[in-house]
Amino acid sequence: MGPPLFLPMGPPPLFLPMGPPPCFSLWDPPLFLPMGPPPPVSPYGTPPCFSLWDPPPCFSLWDPPLFLPMGPPPLFLPMGPPPCFSLWDPPPVSPYGSPPPCFSLWVPPPFLPMGPPPVSPYGTPPAPLSLYNLLLFPGQTVILCTSVLSHNLHIGPRPLYNMSLGPSQHFEGSLSICSRPVLGDAEMSLICLADFEAYAKEHLPKATWEYYAAGADECCTRDDNLQAFRRIRLRPRMLRDVSVMDTKTTVLGEEISCPIGIAPTAFHCLAWPDGEMSTARAAEALKLLYVASTYATCSVEEISEAAPEGLRWFQLYVYRDRKLSEQLIRRVEALGFKALVLTVDVPYTGKRRTDIRNNFRLPPHLKVKNFEGVFEGHGGPDNYGVPLNTLDPSVSWKDICWLRSVTSLPIVIKGILTKEDAELAVVYGVQGIIVSNHGGRQLDGELATIDALAEIVEVVQGRIEVYLDGGIRTGSDVLKAIALGAKCVFLGRPIVWGLTYKGEEGVKGILQILTDEFRLSMALSGCRNVSEVNRNLIHVAKL
Repeated sequence: MGPPLFLPMGPPPLFLPMGPPPCFSLWDPPLFLPMGPPPPVSPYGTPPCFSLWDPPPCFSLWDPPLFLPMGPPPLFLPMGPPPCFSLWDPPPVSPYGSPPPCFSLWVPPPFLPMGPPPVSPYGTPPAPLSLYNLLLFPGQTVILCTSVLSHNLHIGPRPLYNMSLGPSQHFEGSLSICSRPVLGDAEMSLICLADFEAYAKEHLPKATWEYYAAGADECCTRDDNLQAFRRIRLRPRMLRDVSVMDTKTTVLGEEISCPIGIAPTAFHCLAWPDGEMSTARAAEALKLLYVASTYATCSVEEISEAAPEGLRWFQLYVYRDRKLSEQLIRRVEALGFKALVLTVDVPYTGKRRTDIRNNFRLPPHLKVKNFEGVFEGHGGPDNYGVPLNTLDPSVSWKDICWLRSVTSLPIVIKGILTKEDAELAVVYGVQGIIVSNHGGRQLDGELATIDALAEIVEVVQGRIEVYLDGGIRTGSDVLKAIALGAKCVFLGRPIVWGLTYKGEEGVKGILQILTDEFRLSMALSGCRNVSEVNRNLIHVAKL
């Protein structure tokens, strides 16, 4: 079985202060604490006389020491006991690496048997865990030694340590344990959106992570969305009274707590079991706007029930069969969605190399819930769970007139990048546009959204509201976009990172961090409220 995990190498002649008694048993507690010979009575009975170098014939994994081999063990016992050493508290130094805080020998490696250990004279240990019963207790916390055991503790794609359990479907329905950090340690380390990104990359399955992270072709536009914000410099004003701050604003007449919203992104259940329902609850809790995706893995009815008081818009595509689009419109109207967001930059799906290499597809237990029963008779599903060739590539500006004829909801067009299209949006009477390049997932090489924003705002001249998504990672990014004329910004990938971390609480963490950073950036720029954030904050030479 190997030596005890936490005892250093070296000869053991001094480990008992008085030397070994004539008939001392390892089963006579305590092992290292008293001076002199052990008490004559053992709770395990009176064994035959044996030495410390010869363990008894009847050995139990639950009786200390855990892993002494048969025969002489000159290399496995310490050179004298550490202060206050007990079998339940390992010494601080070990040749096998330092165990994490709160390590307990009662959290066994996976090859130990299931069931509780026998009664021990050392007190009642915590309930033991084994891989045979872990999956029965979702939400339970597991603490295992990363340095000693992590190479053995592997189920599916990731090691089992410092995590609590969630439903097995979290990892695409395979027999696996969902990774969740022990509260406290992880929370202290996730202080910006980049930390959540790193966490999601480590804990999501490779194909799922690459689906969320993918950009078109060489990902130039995806990456430039971020880099373009870094090129913009601010001109802060000083000696302004910023003792009272207000981040509230409005979108289409509805008040939100901060000019930050959740963009429509697909398949949230790949990141967290109740997916879009958790996302909607987080937005409702923080009084922010959530745009639900057509390709959600929760239905619009489930989303509405999860967050009945939240402000929700619905992302819409136009299908070859217009009745399918109309059915979705009727459903969201009845559920109280406040606007339609028509996505216009996907006549065809962009080439995302990682999705092709991974043959990405939804796992069988997940569905695009908004289409359950809707596409019967429309052919077999594609990798995204809906029939092939259902989107209509012939959609044009005249279809805005058709859409206006079938709904009274405000219409926002998502995917505008030029002043010419922005002017047409005004002419065709929509209520808003989202400056967006679909996260760099469609046409590689097109403009970063923040680079396109200024000319669009200039041509619109306040006649309709202008929003932006793509590349928002810090509060100062939000400030730059608002200063350049955006009414609100939307987050896509960061929301999925928050879901991966801790569902609703993770999304709230993402939104709260960004809100706090935006408030701080406003104050440091001399702005007390959103209306004071304007073009004068931007260093023009850097545009």
